[in-house]
Amino acid sequence: MNQRISLFVLAAMLLGFAVPSLAQDEEPTWLSITYVDVKPEMDTQFQDLLRTHWLPAAKKTDLPFMETWRAGRFGDAFQYAFVAPIRSFAEYDGTPPMLKVMKPEEYAVLYERLRKCVTGVRSVAYIQSPGLSYDHREGARPKHAVVATVRVRPGKEKAYAEVSKQLMAAFQKLEGHPALFTSQVVFGGNNNDWMHVVMIDSYAEIDKGPPLQRALGAEEAAKFEEKFNALIEHEELKIVDHLLEFSFRKE
Repeated sequence: MNQRISLFVLAAMLLGFAVPSLAQDEEPTWLSITYVDVKPEMDTQFQDLLRTHWLPAAKKTDLPFMETWRAGRFGDAFQYAFVAPIRSFAEYDGTPPMLKVMKPEEYAVLYERLRKCVTGVRSVAYIQSPGLSYDHREGARPKHAVVATVRVRPGKEKAYAEVSKQLMAAFQKLEGHPALFTSQVVFGGNNNDWMHVVMIDSYAEIDKGPPLQRALGAEEAAKFEEKFNALIEHEELKIVDHLLEFSFRKE
């Protein structure tokens, strides 16, 4: 068992969240998602700062990728989400990546200008397991995503992980849903919160009807939903758009 999986299992033991079964060649992935709420009247200035200062500097760091999302047609129109990998928590003991590529005075000016544009910032560490996710995009960049945030009832995490496997198997049957990622909050939020991100190619996918019914049929979907609802306390759905202009992924 490598160090990354050992850390995952240790966190699971200490915090009490589910440990999905992993194949020998599978590793859970740690992600940092920073949610930024922007003042509506400062949105244009915020994007200008991202475009002209923040993104050029971020690309010079050693981060392999940064994906930027924004609430789509439904949801908080001025909330952004910046997704980056956590390769090692030891990185947080050192110099922040942006300070490695910017002069301290330049960073301070940019930070202050960005700070004036926002009303709140929250960073959350998620664990994402390949055993509860799939990706058939073959390198294609994302366009939109349906995001389901679910609060699982305490003590039901392992049962919910098993249901999530069934969900993953059902969604893989659908065209137009090229990827599904399942993550669980570890730090920065409630450990009973799970997030399912279903990539879609267009909003037109929604017109096809509930995906679970399309994948399983109405009767089986109803049984699945009954099982699902017995394990959760709350669910919230939103649609987000990928902002390619403010994202990068190094080959």
